[in-house]
Amino acid sequence: MNVPQDERLLEYIKQAPIFANFSLPDLARLIPYRQEHSYSAGEKLFQKEEKACTLYLIIEGEVQITSDRCSMSGVTEGFLGEESVIGQPVYFYQAIASKTTKLLTLDGMEVNCWLIILTPNRDFSFSLLRLGIKDKKISKVAQNNNKKAEKAEFKDFVGWLLSCLIPVGLYYLPWFAEIQPNTRIFVSIFAATILMWIFKLVPDYIAGLLPILVVLVLGITPSSVILGGFQSLSFFMALSIFVLSAIVV
Repeated sequence: MNVPQDERLLEYIKQAPIFANFSLPDLARLIPYRQEHSYSAGEKLFQKEEKACTLYLIIEGEVQITSDRCSMSGVTEGFLGEESVIGQPVYFYQAIASKTTKLLTLDGMEVNCWLIILTPNRDFSFSLLRLGIKDKKISKVAQNNNKKAEKAEFKDFVGWLLSCLIPVGLYYLPWFAEIQPNTRIFVSIFAATILMWIFKLVPDYIAGLLPILVVLVLGITPSSVILGGFQSLSFFMALSIFVLSAIVV
């Protein structure tokens, strides 16, 4: 499509939701400050941390937006470089033309002056503010998530390390030298289970089953003694209560 002339250009701009509440005479005040540019595929409109001084409106083509934490391709309409009119000194992201792209550019300073004159129309500035900080918010959320993930990984590492070292240390403590080996093994397993619960390394029921399985495999106690509790009526009553609770909730 050809670049619209002034009247067609105003109608085109007014189609944008953030310009919809402005009258054509109001929008006409931007015409002297607009410029039309064409970018070839791979050409950079602006980059992150570059001084924000221009607002872009896509007329035709496609732009790819990239930041440290996210990337969006196939942007074919709307505004770019909103930071230039919301008081931000630099752009939050990088914009590159994916193919031959025609854009309308507006000087950020002139748009700010235009907004001051038309102060009743605050929806525009608020819309641009939301658009402008959206990528920044995404970046902050991603950074916070990464920090939480790093802390969780460190906690898991410490938990597994302690779960391996402390039981071994308990087994070889000089104080336990006179205690039977089976008793030392059970104490070590019990310590590992407690640490797994504390650090939430595995689901609680898995940590609870670990001592039973290890004691069965190593033959520390006869299976009739270990599994005797699962044959009682009290166990089946408690199990039925848990099942009913799970169904109801």
